[in-house]
Amino acid sequence: MTKRFITALAAVLIFISSFSSVCFASEADDVFKNTLNSKQVVVTCADNNQKLLEKNPLVPTAPAGSAKLMTALLVVEYMETVGKDISSTTYTIPSEISKQFSGVANINLQKDEEVTITELLYSLLVSNANDACLALAMYVAGTEEKFVELMNKKADELGAENTNYINCTGFDGAGGETTAYDASLVLSAFYARNELVEMTKVTRYTMRATNKSSSRAMNNKNHLISKILTSKYYSSEAVGLMYTYTEEAGHCLFTAVVKDELTFLVVLMGSTSVAVSTEDTDHIMCFNDAADVFGWCSGFGYQTLVSSSNLLGQIEVTMSSSSEAVSYHPAETIEFLVKTTEFDAEKISRVITLTDEAQAGLEAPVTKDDKIGIVEIWYGNTLMGTTDVVLTSSVDRSEMLYIWAKIQSVLFSKGMKTAGIIFVSLIALYILLSIVLKIVKTVRRIKRKKARKAEGGSGKRRVYYYVDDDDDDADDDYYE
Repeated sequence: MTKRFITALAAVLIFISSFSSVCFASEADDVFKNTLNSKQVVVTCADNNQKLLEKNPLVPTAPAGSAKLMTALLVVEYMETVGKDISSTTYTIPSEISKQFSGVANINLQKDEEVTITELLYSLLVSNANDACLALAMYVAGTEEKFVELMNKKADELGAENTNYINCTGFDGAGGETTAYDASLVLSAFYARNELVEMTKVTRYTMRATNKSSSRAMNNKNHLISKILTSKYYSSEAVGLMYTYTEEAGHCLFTAVVKDELTFLVVLMGSTSVAVSTEDTDHIMCFNDAADVFGWCSGFGYQTLVSSSNLLGQIEVTMSSSSEAVSYHPAETIEFLVKTTEFDAEKISRVITLTDEAQAGLEAPVTKDDKIGIVEIWYGNTLMGTTDVVLTSSVDRSEMLYIWAKIQSVLFSKGMKTAGIIFVSLIALYILLSIVLKIVKTVRRIKRKKARKAEGGSGKRRVYYYVDDDDDDADDDYYE
């Protein structure tokens, strides 16, 4: 994988992470969400975690009930980790819990009262009991401070990057904040624990008598579930979950609905109460918003934006006698939930980024499913997802072509070219020297011939004989 491709891939990932989520929204959806009273709204499909509707998802707000959902989630995870049963495990209430929550939602837990973890969870999830919430936190971690550390660690694990818990109850306080988007992540994790969801569906819970108290009856504070406190918000479609209120967070509702065999998780935060008339109680607008959102959740269906069976193109392959090219396709199918009546297939577009090697052409052998790039899937101006681009089939290498290519690479290599130049130069120098020597010999021959002509006149060659007379003292004699 080349540096340029890695840079391109990193840019895509950074671009994707800049979004709070990929939210498929039409103009009608934008109009609809602005009719809702709640200041922050997130609707998620529980089946694939796709965000379907968002209104101010990243605006900071107080945690409110999302903290209680996180507390319950951590308790059941802890009980699984230590291998204890929530219905048979008891906890003895310490004195600080019994004194802390006078005047706020509680079940009036008493010092040294023995209660089960199940009873505390029901009290928390049905009646929003703050003393039960703190008791659960202290059972798990010993102190609320240590439990809050676990809450923030879990928030990070879920990707709730803009959340900071300062207590287990969701009480307003300096430094405590979350967003509707982060709350939706907590809600999704909570919804995955069926035992907790079932507790939130209970209309009325009666806690058994304990060593310090008679039995306690609790009505569900979520008016979507219970008609006991008021019936005007009741919905047979609502799955359950939680309703809370704090001054900073406003009215907050965390609920779910099943439509067309799909489950939608709904986060409504920052809602207000509105006076209807002097003869009626104020309307808590998050419940009205829930009814509208439940209706909006109808008509969704899966639409395939790109299929793993789609061929995206071909790439030239060398060193093969069986194939000159190989096809490539998306590694995964990307599909999204959309309002089927609003979907426009012509808005789908693809942006393919291949590696430098793939752009230059591949050399056999190549293997099926080798990654050669990425493909971005867009719907209009919204990036809906990315997936790897992989090869459709394998291509074997021709050994004859490979060997010939290696020979050619050696013959035409830089070193070989240099050696060839030197060799040719030496041959040329040899030929040049040979010619020069031949010319020199020819010139000498001509000179000797001219010299002989000059000496004899006739041009005939004279022959001289040397005679040694064996007399070392006498001069040697030459005879013509």
